[in-house]
Amino acid sequence: MAATFATLSLVTIPQELTEHILQFCTPTDLASLAAACRHLHNIVYNGDDQAVWRVAFLSHPFDDPRRSLGKAHASNADINWRGETQRRIEAQKLMSADMDSPASSTSGAADKTSVSLGVDEEDRPLRRALQTLISVVGGAPQADDKPSSDLEWVEKTLLASPLFQAVDKLYLTGLEQEWGNPECTRQLICRLQSYLALSHEQGRDPESVAQLNRLRTASRCAVYDLRKYQSDTLWGPYNLDARRRLRVNWEHVKHIQNVVLMNLKNFHQNWHKVWPAWGIESTRPYSAPNVRNRKPWDWAGVEGKWRRVVCFMDYRDLFTFNFSSLNAGPRNPNFFDDDFTEAVRLMEVDLQVLDPPDSSSPSSSPSPSPSNSSSSSLFSGADSTGPEEWDPKYPPIHFTGSSRGVHSGTSKIRGTVRMMREGAVRWNFILGVWGDQVTSYDDATNRWSAEAVQVGNVGSAMGIAGVWTVAVHDEVGDPAGPFWMWKAPESLPKDLVDLQW
Repeated sequence: MAATFATLSLVTIPQELTEHILQFCTPTDLASLAAACRHLHNIVYNGDDQAVWRVAFLSHPFDDPRRSLGKAHASNADINWRGETQRRIEAQKLMSADMDSPASSTSGAADKTSVSLGVDEEDRPLRRALQTLISVVGGAPQADDKPSSDLEWVEKTLLASPLFQAVDKLYLTGLEQEWGNPECTRQLICRLQSYLALSHEQGRDPESVAQLNRLRTASRCAVYDLRKYQSDTLWGPYNLDARRRLRVNWEHVKHIQNVVLMNLKNFHQNWHKVWPAWGIESTRPYSAPNVRNRKPWDWAGVEGKWRRVVCFMDYRDLFTFNFSSLNAGPRNPNFFDDDFTEAVRLMEVDLQVLDPPDSSSPSSSPSPSPSNSSSSSLFSGADSTGPEEWDPKYPPIHFTGSSRGVHSGTSKIRGTVRMMREGAVRWNFILGVWGDQVTSYDDATNRWSAEAVQVGNVGSAMGIAGVWTVAVHDEVGDPAGPFWMWKAPESLPKDLVDLQW
């Protein structure tokens, strides 16, 4: 009898038992066992229903992909459990790999960074890893009372990654201009950073405070550089790809976040009352307040109360920073010394979505369109990009509303929300004072425009980050600056209304 038990192994016992035992293994253990012999390799990789991989995936733990937006009715057979598990584990391994420090020396630092960050066109594994992490965020389940295991995994992977430490050092050592092609790698990294949005930087010790201040200076230099706002990109946080289609400039979005968040932190404990939480958990679909009871065509969760923080420089300072030859020339980071402050304004915004237009054309809109030929079309998309820019599965949402400053008057708002082909949600709107019948910008006064993108998934609590500027552009040097807007559960408390912003 003893000899009989001694011959038992994963190879000799019934396959059903082997499969049951393997379900307690981690994905890495499964790969190791599969390399032991052909029999185990067949069980691990050639199973008909991928039961072993399904249990390994859900026990990692990851979120059940059948709970994600768009897969609510998916069955086990619809999910490639093995492929998705392997894709994530491979991304985690690559992100945790050691890298050369981009700032280890003055000579050759940029070359080391280029190798580490995969800027060589032939170095595609890093881009695949970054795309995997972004897809995991995009596939997170809708917000509920339970934190997302997928998002916890992404956050831990990023914060433990030497890659992200290297990226921060690029900006803090002035080497960001050397971080070159391909642009897509750079944008993927910055998109992931925008999901974290400094939530891991608390500034609790002198070294952390100094690092945040240097990062703030680098971001101010980016968002107040007027060269970045052009008609081709609608004066917003965008780039054009090789086919001249509009694409989100996630690097610029990250800088917008840095500036707004650091300015909010100047208000110490009060700013937590303005925005109590942010970070990667807030990127979940429909995690914003009061979005569950939205209208059927309001897929973006537009209607409701919002809070908007707008930052801007005194125009004399803005002009001096961009064009003056004094103090070592224009756009010098030293302009933003330790004593520099820009203005911060808190706005309450109330939005209502309009009924869908009769026409199914993506360009149809009840909103005003510009009459000045020098201004881009705010409500029908960029002329240079064409209708293929927009995802037809998400009809454009047109909205109206009002914006009231804590210490200023009320402006009216009209705008549009669209889903871009790349999966990002684009917002654009104008603010002014006009009558009920608006057909052009000439009918409005106090005209401002805004271009922004949703951070995270549709209807996320992270809200939208973007750029404000004038609605009609006549000359070089038109003012511009960053803003961030997020949905609020209620109106501002009185103590915040009375606060000196």
